[in-house]
Amino acid sequence: MKNHPISRRTLLAGTAAAGALSLTGFPARAEVQWKKYAGTKLEVILAKGPRGDNLQKYIKEFTDLTGIQVESEQIPEQQQRRESLMSPIVVLPILFVFVADCSAW
Repeated sequence: MKNHPISRRTLLAGTAAAGALSLTGFPARAEVQWKKYAGTKLEVILAKGPRGDNLQKYIKEFTDLTGIQVESEQIPEQQQRRESLMSPIVVLPILFVFVADCSAW
């Protein structure tokens, strides 16, 4: 047998110690700064449908948690496409977020 610098017992003891250390939560995890962007205002255009309904249902909870104000409206998808094409004309910065449902692929 070849002489290894680390014995099997040392390796097992180190693995057990690392496992025990991970269960303690050390090193401490960073705290989430939920209110970091409090006072920010988002304007959201949602496609009409169940997904838009669900997102609008939780806006108040999101605002309470983060302090971010959200104004939203639901419009048909075809109209939403026209709005995205017109966005370069608008002076305000606009970010369009599209949710793709890939479950049918």
